[in-house]
Amino acid sequence: ASKLLLMPAWTDFNAAGTSAGGHIGVKVVTVSPDNNTIGKPAVMGLYLLLDGATGEPQALIDGFYAQPDTIGPAKAMQAPLAAYNRWLHAQGRGEAMTNCASTFTALALRGRRAHLVHVGDSRAWRFSGGRLTCLTTDHVRPEPDLRHVLIRALGIEPELRLDHADIELVEHDRLLLTSDGIHGVLST
Repeated sequence: ASKLLLMPAWTDFNAAGTSAGGHIGVKVVTVSPDNNTIGKPAVMGLYLLLDGATGEPQALIDGFYAQPDTIGPAKAMQAPLAAYNRWLHAQGRGEAMTNCASTFTALALRGRRAHLVHVGDSRAWRFSGGRLTCLTTDHVRPEPDLRHVLIRALGIEPELRLDHADIELVEHDRLLLTSDGIHGVLST
């Protein structure tokens, strides 16, 4: 039997000062453990962006698994993020969210393959055969005192440029995603 989870993800009411002009993000997820027997993922979801004052939907972001297999993993992961990127880029040109942007790194699993998309300074790691390997490159300024300044991220440019990787997994591999709040401290 499937379960439906409705998760309030965030609001930006503090940044906007009020719900008017703000936004609400909601994640809708289904958990269907028996899907594995028919070749479908057990967890699927989408993200809904709503106007904070009126509740009017502004963007619906389908996930990787909602895309047809025929377009390939890179396009399937790019497609849901492109609409969000355009929205965030437009918001960043307004007064309430001037120059807003977000780092984004995700792994989607299908069988023994991991499909990676990345932009910004969050990181994906793989622990395999006793070695930890970083799978991403930070999109930041190269100067040591400006390494916190993103040069690529969601919302910075009108057209999203994601790094993609396809990773063949082996038994006992471990995958990890970190933000600079984690790897920045551990790297020093």
